[in-house]
Amino acid sequence: MDGQLVNPLRTFAILESRLLGVNMLTCGLLSDDISRSVFAFRKMVMVTGFPLLLLYAIGVFAVLSVPCWLVGATMPLAAKVFQRNLSLKNAR
Repeated sequence: MDGQLVNPLRTFAILESRLLGVNMLTCGLLSDDISRSVFAFRKMVMVTGFPLLLLYAIGVFAVLSVPCWLVGATMPLAAKVFQRNLSLKNAR
């Protein structure tokens, strides 16, 4: 990632816009009625036979993994943008 990015500011802006989209989608998913989602999970447990906590864990991983990955990718990219803007050659 060091010498391969031609324009890290553009890449940072694209990453942040994708993070906004994913966060809006996550907000929409979490704004649903909680009693309906609990009922849906319990119904899935009865149909599939999986433990309820396992389904909760899979659901949490599915909802939060993408935003967490995008946030984790944002910090090194922001550091690269600031280093380029300040014309720093060494990261220290």
